[in-house]
Order: sequence, then C-alpha cells, then structure tokens
Amino acid sequence: MYRLRIFLFLYSLVAVGQAADGRKEWDFIIAGGGSAGLTLALRLSEIPSWNILVLEAGVDHAGDIKVMTPGIFGSLYDSENSSYHWTHHITPQENLNNRSLAIMSGKGLGGGSAINFMFWTHASRRDVDNWGALNSGQNIWSWKRFQLYLKKAETFVKPTAQQVDDLNLTFVDPSVHGYNGPIVNAFPAITGPFLEAWPRTFRKLGLGIDGDPRGGTALGGYTPTFSINPETKERSYPGSVYTALARKRPNLRVVTGALVTKVLLKKIKGIPTAVGVSYQQGSRQHQVRAKKEVILSTGALASPKLLELSGIGDEKLLNRLGIRTMVDSPFVGENYQNHVMVPLGFNVKTSTTTAEDFNDPASFEAAMTEYMANRTGPFTVVNASSSLLSLSQLRSDGASAIPADLLDSASPGSHPHPGITAQHNLIAKSLSSNTAAAQIISLAGGLSPWFSDDTSRVFASPKDGGRYFSLLALFQQPFSRGSVHIQSPDARIPPIVNSGDLSHPTDMEITTQMVLKAVEIVSSPPLSGLLQHETLGERVALQPGYPKEGITEANVQDFIQKYALVAAHYSGTCAMMDKKLGGVVDSRLRVYGVSQLRVVDASVFPMVPQGTINSAVIGIAELAADLVKEDYQKL
Repeated sequence: MYRLRIFLFLYSLVAVGQAADGRKEWDFIIAGGGSAGLTLALRLSEIPSWNILVLEAGVDHAGDIKVMTPGIFGSLYDSENSSYHWTHHITPQENLNNRSLAIMSGKGLGGGSAINFMFWTHASRRDVDNWGALNSGQNIWSWKRFQLYLKKAETFVKPTAQQVDDLNLTFVDPSVHGYNGPIVNAFPAITGPFLEAWPRTFRKLGLGIDGDPRGGTALGGYTPTFSINPETKERSYPGSVYTALARKRPNLRVVTGALVTKVLLKKIKGIPTAVGVSYQQGSRQHQVRAKKEVILSTGALASPKLLELSGIGDEKLLNRLGIRTMVDSPFVGENYQNHVMVPLGFNVKTSTTTAEDFNDPASFEAAMTEYMANRTGPFTVVNASSSLLSLSQLRSDGASAIPADLLDSASPGSHPHPGITAQHNLIAKSLSSNTAAAQIISLAGGLSPWFSDDTSRVFASPKDGGRYFSLLALFQQPFSRGSVHIQSPDARIPPIVNSGDLSHPTDMEITTQMVLKAVEIVSSPPLSGLLQHETLGERVALQPGYPKEGITEANVQDFIQKYALVAAHYSGTCAMMDKKLGGVVDSRLRVYGVSQLRVVDASVFPMVPQGTINSAVIGIAELAADLVKEDYQKL
C-alpha cells in the first residue's frame, strides 16, 4: 500500500543526467541535490509553468547496492576518496586533545541521506519554537506549523502486534505521524537481544519513554523508526524516491557531476541580484541563468562557502582572497554547530550476534546472497536503538538548572556573534525545562575512535576476533560555536572548518554527565546480561582500545577529550535570524542584502535541532517550497 501511495504522490518524476539539455535559462536553479535540494525541486516542479534545474556535484546512487542495503551502510565509509562523501578535516581542537578529526558530508543525489545511519528521528517542539524566537515579526517558524511538513514528508508504517511486544512500542501515537509522504519509515523488521533489552533497561532505571518522540516532547529509551521501506527492505531516501520511479516531469532537470562554483550577481536598481550560477563539469565551465531565483542547498559546509566565493561575506576575508565584495555580510560561515559524539565500546558474550560476525568473508557473502535473493536476513535492518534524556535525567542529583558559575565563566557577551546571548538564554531555558540534553544510541558492533582522523577506519569494527556493542552519546544543545570559511577563491578547495567543539565549559560539564549516565545504562540489566564483565568485578568489560581501568568520574573528562567524535549534523552557518542578531537569511530564507537568492538546508538552522537532522532538513525544504509558492502567488 505504501508503494502505491508513493507512486500516486510522485505521478511523474525527474529526468536525471549529465547535461542541462543546452538550455541556458531556467526559472529556478537549485545548487545541490541532497535531501533539501531534491525536496525543493520536486515540490516547485508541481507548478507546470516553472522550469527547475538541479545541479549536483556527485553522482546518482539510485540502485547502488551499497547505498540501498541497510545492513552494510558502514561500507560507504571505506575510503577517504569516495564517490559517496566529501571528506574534510576540522582544525585541531584544544578541547579534543588538539586532534584534527575527519568529517564527512554526503556526495551525490540524496546527499547525507544516502550514507547516514537511517535513523528517522525528529526535532523537538522547543527546537522549532526557539528558531521562531530568533526571528521577530513572523508567524512561520513554530512547532504547530513545522510538524505539518514533517507529516507531509513521510509515510509511517504502523508496527505489527509482534513488533509492539518485542520492542515495547506501546508509546506509538498514530496521530502524530504522516501517511502519504515520499519517505517511508518503519520499525525494524527483525528484532534481537539488544533491541529487546534496550527499552526494558531504560524502564528498569525509571527512564522508560514517556510518549511518542515524533510528538516533539518525549524523553526516555526507545526503538526509533528507520528510513527503510519494509516492503522492499531498502533505504528510503530522496535520491531513490524522487528520481527512480518515473522520468515524466518535463519541467525538472537534474544534472550530476556539476560543481557549482559561484552565484552570478548583478546590480539591478542598485540591489545585488542573483541572475544565475557558474558550474564546472569535468574540465568545462558553464553558466546558466535564473529568471526567478537561485536557491543554495549544498549544506552547512558548502553553502557559506558558495556565498563567500560569490562575494557575499566578511569584506575583510574576501579582500584578503581577492574576491570582489558584493554584500558585506560578516556572519556568513559563523555560528557553526554540531553534536559532539562520545563512543563507548563493550565486549559481547559469544552467543549474541554483532556486526563482527560478518567480518568473516563467507558469513558476509552468505548474508549478502540471502538479501539479494529474498530481501531477508540480517542486512535488511539497522541493529540500533535510541534514547533522549533531559539534563535532570543525566545528573545524579536530578537538577536541571545550569550552575551560574559555568555560564558566567564564558560570558556570551564576549562572543563576537551578536546573537549568541539570545541563543544561550534559549538553550538554558530549554535545558531547565526538561527537553533533551542527550541522545544515546546503540549499535550492535564495534567502532575504532582512535582513528578519528580517518573516515575509512573510525566507523569500522576492529578485526581482532572480538565481538562488540557500542554506544554513541551525543550532546544535543551545545553552547559552543565554530565557523566555516573559504581559504581560496578556488571552489575545488575545501573550506576551513574550525568547529569549536566543547569550547564552552557548560558543554564539557553536561557531556561528562552524559557519558557517566551511558556507563550506568550499559551496566544495568537486562542489557548488562548480554555483555562480558571484568574477571575481578561486576564492571562491564570495555572493548580493547578503550581505557583498561574503565570510565570513572576521575578520568571521564580526559576520556572525552581523547575519544570524542563529532556527528555529521553540521548546522547554523547561514543562520535564519534577525539581521541584528547576526542572521544571514530572513524568516523566508532569503539572503539579506541580495534579491532572488535563498538558502535552504541545515545551514539555516539558527540552533542545531535534537537527534539526527535529516527529517528536519526535509521538513524545512517542504516548508520552504510553500514559501516560494506563496511569494509568487502559486499557493
């Protein structure tokens, strides 16, 4: 039934190729074919009189077995020179032991949604309402409105009675989900000891889920939905859904292998106006014109880069690189945020299946053959769980207020970004109001965080004969801020990413509480019963490579600085805020000081939302499409 709904919804789809058919002028040009860009393109092309061009630097991964098979997503990270992702290295971070971590962003149609872990989690009510609070005089950005677009984006598959029983899914509220959207999401079709133990462990600790997380307020441990179609057992993501079902929409063209290098600006009546873009395809340079708008959807690392390359940014930086300043916008690339992600690995009892079972070539080949032949077996699912915990749930004393001395020790008033005080006040209020401070997720397999400078190794299980279970603890509401800026006028050169992770002392304090809570969770039954324990005690045994003495209050901060990673939830670098607060785009996502230019991707989030951010990116693109239609009286 869900396949039929999607087909009716997408009665016609996209022509995909490597050329723009020779046409030099389009109504809308969208730079970037990730989650946001493809969502926008599909919705804008619902207006038959509008011609839409999408330019994507990567390739079309639709039908690629590595992308489409849920259980082998780790294979997408096996090379730093990958067709699946761009690799960057953040500058050495003082609070991460001066490590220069490798980070990835999606490359190809679907962007990050083609390579992510497929968790289909959502922003909180307060996240979205906080965005609204940073944009005065508007009635666009509120949970009440935004959740309608989250519903529009998804087809939720209700759990079976067996799934409800196995995974403790009594929290599911069907009314908060969508049922006619393009992205299918469902609960795991195969359960097992770890998935079944997870919610029961949280419940024993008094941390059972207290509602459906899709409703925007729930806290506790639970099994999330994943963007996996239970009918096809394949990843459901914009790159496959929007481009694979049909090619009959004549007003939409998607061009791959096309790196946008610059927005073409022209002063019209004294106002810088976006009139097109230049892009590189192979060794050739091209220009195409936009009659109505250019929309940047290249992500929080690349969209500020494109603005700066086009002369929109801090005049001092642009002058230093020999780029003519068209609009002096000093906060382009500032306000960078991400979720710090602390890994913990544990030894598993030999009777429990983990990813390490498939390090053996024969076992991998057998599982892959079963998947290809029947769409059954372990590769049909992601063996993972999630939780959302408030500050009071993390702390041993149950307090939710942030100590004043921590906030005072890094006064937001001293930060160069004018909106930081307002943001910090909103974060402090959110944390004291029992919204999520942490997301702790589980993976039935090991990681290798000691290779944090190598994306091809950090998410790989060590092939040492052991079998492991991992937690990733992600701090959700960082006070720290960083930046992303160009270092060259050459669009092929990656930007400098100074992430600023854990630079605010409150972030380290809450991350410390989060990691200690994670250790408590994994040490509690029934989850602890699946793990090995130290010979001379009850402490669960850590995976080799982690501290032999375990993780304690005495060493936890050193552990965080040595082992912490970062998620691929880059946000905030073209922030949607009032201009006086350092905003780059307004509440309708129009770039300040420029006509006919918008940004629609995670860079516009003024504050990073909780959880994995793909659903929020798609939701913001769904809403943005309606904003564009409203502006041209097409809605």
